[in-house]
Amino acid sequence: MGHSMGGHGAITIALKNPEKFRSISAFSPICNPTKVPWGIKAFT
Repeated sequence: MGHSMGGHGAITIALKNPEKFRSISAFSPICNPTKVPWGIKAFT
């Protein structure tokens, strides 16, 4: 379970490890942070 960046992390980790998780809860997750100007600045 996560909110914002934590929601992004929850989704990413769960999708990469489906055998470990039965469900995912993400509240207002950040999606594609490297596709927006502030994300490009933050992650490069």
